[in-house]
Amino acid sequence: MNVFIIAFAVGGATMLGSVAGYALRYNNKKIDGAVFSFSAGIMTAASFSELILPCADEGTLMFMCCLLGIIFGGALIVVLQRFIRIFEKRFPPLRGDLTEDKTQKRNGALLFAAAIAIHNLPEGLAAGVGAASGDVKKAVTIAAGIALQNVPEGMIVIPPLTHAGLSRKKAALISVFTGVIEIIGTFLGYFAASAAEKIMPVILCVAGGTMLYIICADILVDGAEAAGKKASGFSFLAGCCAMLVMERMF
Repeated sequence: MNVFIIAFAVGGATMLGSVAGYALRYNNKKIDGAVFSFSAGIMTAASFSELILPCADEGTLMFMCCLLGIIFGGALIVVLQRFIRIFEKRFPPLRGDLTEDKTQKRNGALLFAAAIAIHNLPEGLAAGVGAASGDVKKAVTIAAGIALQNVPEGMIVIPPLTHAGLSRKKAALISVFTGVIEIIGTFLGYFAASAAEKIMPVILCVAGGTMLYIICADILVDGAEAAGKKASGFSFLAGCCAMLVMERMF
């Protein structure tokens, strides 16, 4: 399937959410948390049904390689997060005339946006790898699932930034940038998979591992804190069901 269509579908969904968040002046922490958990459900179901399980059925050797690929995917995200922290320490945001409290809020909001951008990268990788697999059904299902949860995700980046003192326009632009990261990730996943067709199953599992790590370490934690455990849990299950329904439809 055409990687350009996939890339701009998943990235464009985030940008659409950014525009909607800018226009609607949306702000509700509990709904934000539910959206996070719903997204986690979609990504978890997609990781297993479309990326990991099909590859695990290709023999014992490939099964072991897939297990290693999942672990490597998680380690890759840890390394990326480490680089972000190093960058933050060396190039802290300029304070200007902000108070200490405002500075802390702005730093926290920018780190939140960075976290969204980081977890958009593995989503893009998964979409790109799906496009490179040659399986149209798989590519469409993965892209549709990611795009579905990207619209509200683009919206929830804006309120923390505006509360920290940024203008709505700047907050919307930062949210749009998180969608650009997803487009970049899609092309990276596509070209990496195309250049190494023989190890496609392992690459699929690496993409799945990156998504699963982000889900467990970041998204579910943030969702439960914002929406509460019960709301987060049911939102997660709703996301899993939504992904299974889309898989059946396509």
